[in-house]
Amino acid sequence: MTDKWADHETRRLRELIDSGLDQYIPDLAHALQKTARRLIQTGGRSDAFEASKEAINIWRDLSIKDRQSFLPELASSLNDFALNSAAAGRYSEAIAYNEEAIRHYRELANGNSDLYVADLTSSLSNHASYLADIGRLQEALAVASEAVQIHEDDMQRRDQDEYVIGDYVAEFAGALNNRSILLAETGRREEALADSEAAVRLYRQIAESEPELYQHNLARALSTLATHLSTLGRKSAALLAGEEAIQLYREMSTASEDAHLPGLAASLNNYSTSLINSGRYKDAFKSSEEAVRIYRGLARQDPVVYQTDLAVSLSNLGNALTQLGRHSEALQAALEAIDLYRRFKAQTPESSKSGIANALTMLGGAYEELGRLDDAERSHADALSILQDHFGEEHPATLASGYNLARVHWLMGRQQTALDEWRAVLEVTRRVLGDDHPGTLAILRTLGESPYEYDSKEGRLT
Repeated sequence: MTDKWADHETRRLRELIDSGLDQYIPDLAHALQKTARRLIQTGGRSDAFEASKEAINIWRDLSIKDRQSFLPELASSLNDFALNSAAAGRYSEAIAYNEEAIRHYRELANGNSDLYVADLTSSLSNHASYLADIGRLQEALAVASEAVQIHEDDMQRRDQDEYVIGDYVAEFAGALNNRSILLAETGRREEALADSEAAVRLYRQIAESEPELYQHNLARALSTLATHLSTLGRKSAALLAGEEAIQLYREMSTASEDAHLPGLAASLNNYSTSLINSGRYKDAFKSSEEAVRIYRGLARQDPVVYQTDLAVSLSNLGNALTQLGRHSEALQAALEAIDLYRRFKAQTPESSKSGIANALTMLGGAYEELGRLDDAERSHADALSILQDHFGEEHPATLASGYNLARVHWLMGRQQTALDEWRAVLEVTRRVLGDDHPGTLAILRTLGESPYEYDSKEGRLT
């Protein structure tokens, strides 16, 4: 094994082991994991993976000889490797390593639930996120639901006083927050809101007594809650939750800026969406512009981790610019976002396709506003193709994309094509999301089967 990235401690331990002192093998594994963390922080991600894999192989060998002593170390190292792989867009690798971690944590939790159930549920929640990142939403939701169920069962089994404060509450709230995101992704928005509200209540409970430990969890959960509320049309409540999340992140950034800037930027992104939904376009522009500024700085430090976040924030900025009528600037933001996604995809082919599709959708809207309908059609068609491949034909994002493409065809004078496409989308939307879903009602209005009609000249419902 090469020592090009090794520090003094790692080299010393290798020398001791080479001299026959095998008792230092566990210390070498710990040193390799420490080295991997250092390399990730300094941008040496490929070397970090090499060090991590060596540590995992050591723990595997040791766990064969003494399973009780070393299986927890193996499970933990696999979990850490999966997290770092996912951060670099290597989702298949993250899923494979995390599946092994989950198997080991199940075994450990069966033997000692009090000690290992939190590790198991944390790994399950992470696994759900990895599956969602590659479009396997139903599998992701099933895994996230298992994590919540384990917590609920464990709460019933334990003394209730143990769930009043501390990590038990934080882990349970995190599982609920993660499941809420997946419920929303699969169109179950009211259930998503219920989970999100429960997560916020739990985080408030522990953040009041130990803010330095749990305030960042509360801020993240509030930002998620704001998104759910905004999607359900509860605009005022969404803005209040988003404002509280941002305020908490600003307070925490004052004490430790580097640790909380990513959370602040993410909450600003979510807040800008809520502002757009509330018609406050200038405020949305300011919020998304600040998020872009923060992510540019973070992406310069670690492009692998933050390049896609920058692309998302640019897409949000483009949406705000579009609403302000600044269509040329929106077009430039969309083009930069797509370029970032494609560069990241070239480095890590498994990176989220949904982000590219969102940027293409925003680009298509900008082209529409500038009257470049052929370009708009290509952008929306590309977005639809990506979403069909990534999420399938029945996902809400795919259906919305099909709706957008039909709108462009209408504006191009291809009315019959547009009507046929809208009716096809309507059939699936009704079956999957129901007759009362906003997407269903929007298509009905477009088709003139409601009190609303579609204004072909303005390209919008009236």
